[in-house]
Amino acid sequence: MFRFKQFTISDTSSAMKIGTDGVLLGAWALNGRQPRRIIDVGCGTGLISMMLAQRFPQAEITAIEIDCLAADEARENVSQSPWAERIEVVNCNFADYTPTGPVDSIVSNPPFFVEPLKSPLKQRAMARHQAELNPTSLIEWTAAILPDGGTLSLIAPAEQTDQLVYNALVNHLDCARLTDVQPHTDAALIRVLIELTKGLSNSYHTESLAIRCDDHKRYTAEYRSLTEAFYLDSTFD
Repeated sequence: MFRFKQFTISDTSSAMKIGTDGVLLGAWALNGRQPRRIIDVGCGTGLISMMLAQRFPQAEITAIEIDCLAADEARENVSQSPWAERIEVVNCNFADYTPTGPVDSIVSNPPFFVEPLKSPLKQRAMARHQAELNPTSLIEWTAAILPDGGTLSLIAPAEQTDQLVYNALVNHLDCARLTDVQPHTDAALIRVLIELTKGLSNSYHTESLAIRCDDHKRYTAEYRSLTEAFYLDSTFD
């Protein structure tokens, strides 16, 4: 069990466990916006959905998860949270999901791994590999359902940045925000947080974020500020 300030998460059944990537995206996505309807694609334990429900009290959230065990665990996690009435967990392939109403925001922490050797466990393979959910298919699906001004926020390996921006442009989505992420201040980039917007022609805002200081132990002030609404205070001790 993982305890946050306003909710608790179990990840016993979900193939992919609670990690920094999910916390980063949940805290970073949709900054400065007021979303009304959010879809969390590949929700896993429901972590990002609950973080967004905490941040945006007006938002209704649909959490999509293809794996039935993870979806059941997400439902249980959501049911124990303060936002059970605003989060619906749907067990399906996101490509088969058709929203019943307008959606202004989509978020996703998609699987990263594309190497040919698959995990022997089907559930973990599904979560870790991009056969079912990959950035290209996600961008294409997003472009088809978002209205003008709608956003897709996701986290990906840093080396995928150029391909993501290219795929977005091909599908008439523009990059609005981009944050390069380092594990510590003297390390190479490992992740990119990216927000794509439909119908935006302006140049995008870029920044960088280091998770820990150069001693590899203390969290940076920027990371603390981004996540302090969620982590227990003892996390930063």
